[in-house]
Amino acid sequence: MDPATPDRALLLAFFPADTEERVRSHASRIREALALPETAAPRLVATGPALVVEAALPLAVEETWKGARERIDAAPPALAEALKPSRLASWVFLSSGLDAADSLPRTTLPEGDVVDLAPDRPGERLLLAGASPDRILDRVRRVLARLAAARRHLEVARTYTTEILREKQVVDASINKVLRYRIGQAKGQEAIRVLEEHLQEMSQNYARLTRNAWIIDGAIADLRVAVQTLEKEVDGLPRAGVAGLHDDALSRLPEAIHEELEKLERQGRLVHESLETAKTAITTHSMNVEIVRSGELIELQKSTEELQKKAVSFQSAAVLIELVVVFAYTLHSWET
Repeated sequence: MDPATPDRALLLAFFPADTEERVRSHASRIREALALPETAAPRLVATGPALVVEAALPLAVEETWKGARERIDAAPPALAEALKPSRLASWVFLSSGLDAADSLPRTTLPEGDVVDLAPDRPGERLLLAGASPDRILDRVRRVLARLAAARRHLEVARTYTTEILREKQVVDASINKVLRYRIGQAKGQEAIRVLEEHLQEMSQNYARLTRNAWIIDGAIADLRVAVQTLEKEVDGLPRAGVAGLHDDALSRLPEAIHEELEKLERQGRLVHESLETAKTAITTHSMNVEIVRSGELIELQKSTEELQKKAVSFQSAAVLIELVVVFAYTLHSWET
């Protein structure tokens, strides 16, 4: 970069820190997409939970940050493809003067001003303005790394939740079908067989829901920790006081991802509600099985009582016949 042009733009692409070899290949693709010479190859910076690919673009002396923003917004599709595996791609403009940026929301740090270029997408485009913009970058880079880590956990939690909610619909439909079954549709052993099949099906669904609830709880817990760490990192930024502070732009970084966390927590509660419904259905159906079995036992007892009555009748008849025979034999004996 020409030392006569202190203003410059940096592309920061954040990747998981445990994939260095793959990140190097992505850095090469980013350099090619930006048409940078090999001497200006992006460098890798380890920052907490992320590995950052930093590609520097020199700006012309007369070029303002607005012009640079337009030039970067017109980046070729190859760059978007090279950045696709990253968890966060942020354009950071470093400048020693504010120029026309006074109207933008900003965060004031001891080294200068951090001005947010894109309030609707905080963290994806920033202007770092001040006497020592590189020192500001050192502080902001750690915050963006935490934001990238939180986004990674958000992606995992969102994927798990989407798949599990889809499976939850199937399980709910199965439970509703079983609960709509009426015992009167079958009798005796046939009713018991059907009820036991339904009970086994619901038990399997309950096991699936329990596993899925555990998976969602774990993913949301990891995301919650990542968001809390991000908020702590933002709160830990040194402040230069309120002079010239229009809006604490950096403090809004966790807001969007925090809203996503609350949404996932609500969806996680839906899974737990289905889990309670399945548990109640299993209890109810178990009682139905016991009721039918009790009815069968009563019928069996009635049948046994009838058999006992018949047996007593046969025994009484046998005794009577025996008495008649003996009496007749006795009379015959006297005649003899």
